[in-house]
Amino acid sequence: MCLDSLLEQVICPEFVIEVSLFDDGSTDNTSSIITLHRSSFLKKGINVILGSSGNSRGVGFAKNNCVQQCSGSVLIFCDADDISIKHRFISLYNVLRNAPRPDLTLIGSRFERIPAGSTSRYTQWANSLNSKEIYDQIFTSYGPSVIAPTWCMSKKLFNKVGGFHEAEPVGYPEDLRFFYDALKIGADFMKVEESLVIYRYHPKCASLDVTEEMIWKIRIAMFEDLVLSKWKKFMVWGAGKVGKKFYR
Repeated sequence: MCLDSLLEQVICPEFVIEVSLFDDGSTDNTSSIITLHRSSFLKKGINVILGSSGNSRGVGFAKNNCVQQCSGSVLIFCDADDISIKHRFISLYNVLRNAPRPDLTLIGSRFERIPAGSTSRYTQWANSLNSKEIYDQIFTSYGPSVIAPTWCMSKKLFNKVGGFHEAEPVGYPEDLRFFYDALKIGADFMKVEESLVIYRYHPKCASLDVTEEMIWKIRIAMFEDLVLSKWKKFMVWGAGKVGKKFYR
């Protein structure tokens, strides 16, 4: 479904699409699916770059290799389980090129979930954030306030951030870490107020291997680095359970 949706993308003369795929030690029929679709892409004049690893080394490793092996200047991420709406590429490209700082801007969009109703509270929260709230709630969520499966950015920004974290192949929120690292170097965040991705939920998705404690540690470390380090003193008001944990 992911590759089919890429084949159906609306394109324009201003850009050339290149598809970069990396098989990170899969044990299913991924290889045959890629082979089947590659000829379809080539018929449409879309170049396909393939990479693989004999053993699975994690999401961050696979994404980094996809970026390293491609030649494009703009990156649009497409998880294998997800579907891109047919005008996704052109919509994101137009927003990025008109951004005040296109080389330092990370763009996302609204999304839909399948099966319908999956993670409904999370979906409603993420889709409802406006451009100001994306920044206001950076440290309050369990993931990036611009959802990773919807991301688009320049390759220059990706390289400046340094790519995704690879040290822990399982159980590490590489998308949240990248988001915070982008914030650290002064990147801009934007969101297209339109659903451009159909984001699939399934019980074996990699994000479910990430513990709340791991996310908490990363959030606190970044908050200390980016916020508390600039304050001489602060007050925790009406703390509640989470506030008390934060203070400790």
